[in-house]
Amino acid sequence: MSRPTAQVWLVDLDDGEATTRARALLPAAEVNRLSTVPPRHRGQRMGAQAALRALVAEAIGSTPLLVRLERGPGGKPRVAGGSGPHVSLAHSGRFAAVALTAAGPVGVDVEQPHRVSSDLAGLARTALSDREYGRWRSLSGPAALEALFRSWTHKEAVLKALGVGLSGDLRAVSTRPGKNGVTVLETVPEGGRPPGQWTLHDLFDGWRLPAAVAVAAPQVEVSVHRTLLADLLPARRPHAYPARYPSAHQPARESAHGTARQPGPVRHPAGTSATHRPPDSRKGRTG
Repeated sequence: MSRPTAQVWLVDLDDGEATTRARALLPAAEVNRLSTVPPRHRGQRMGAQAALRALVAEAIGSTPLLVRLERGPGGKPRVAGGSGPHVSLAHSGRFAAVALTAAGPVGVDVEQPHRVSSDLAGLARTALSDREYGRWRSLSGPAALEALFRSWTHKEAVLKALGVGLSGDLRAVSTRPGKNGVTVLETVPEGGRPPGQWTLHDLFDGWRLPAAVAVAAPQVEVSVHRTLLADLLPARRPHAYPARYPSAHQPARESAHGTARQPGPVRHPAGTSATHRPPDSRKGRTG
């Protein structure tokens, strides 16, 4: 039996012409909502929303403007009416991360590390559990900053999958490094699925940015891609792919799981793809 899969994209939004074109993929209500964002961030925020719509449209065999998205109580996007995959969106500066899967609720987070206040330990104390904080205190300098951001993405990915985002308790989610680079989920907030029923992947090694994806389902195979916003827009992708995640009321079409998007002109290391396969359950789960 094939394992469930999740697709995760890192989208480079650093293209003013593409972010301007991306506005055409958004319905008027969404444009109005984003009009309150400060001008210096507005284009990238619209680009992130357009990237989500383009990828969902491709997943269900539709077009971006016809995709019906709604926002949950914690602001988490979802396809209206349960007619598509579970989705998650994160954005940080020039990058957006999008995750799609039929396996279960999903959360993705990406952060661009930046200079923080001199009280880094105080910030760590508000986000890390006691056990995590004890391990973190052995680090210093850039290693401590990177570790804090990476841990933050693990936690926020889980909280986004639960639909609460940063309104949830970061300290209620704890992780630890496992074997072979696997991140082990130790605790989740009360009412969530037990840690062993999750798939959590740290994406730093592939993207060189603190990032993580969490799926509320075990043994999910995660495929990770990089692309440019321009390569998600209709001028480059005039035809939607066959639906990857048909609803229960929609006849299934040929699956396109695991197919890496091939971008146009390469302006940075885009178009790369990698697949993270969970340990074989017959050999025991890592951690």
